[in-house]
Amino acid sequence: MLSAFMVGAAICVLATVACGLLRLVLATAIADRILSVQLLATGTMASLLLVDAARPTGTGAGELAIVLAMLAPVAAIGFAGARARSQGPRHDGDGP
Repeated sequence: MLSAFMVGAAICVLATVACGLLRLVLATAIADRILSVQLLATGTMASLLLVDAARPTGTGAGELAIVLAMLAPVAAIGFAGARARSQGPRHDGDGP
């Protein structure tokens, strides 16, 4: 009974992730894209943990969620770095 509830919760979380994916595709601002990627990572981690907890023997999804948790900030840093490179060097008086 509890495992069916957890799988249902994972499906609800994945529906939210799908909405975030739509936002990622339609977003024009880089900040919206960064937040959408973070939402995708968080939602995917939550659904993986729910599925792993629902199975009595474990599926290894928990380990995959941990790896995703470590890689999600790298994606945000990559977006920020790409934005900085596309805007060129800053000339605001800071630095040499």
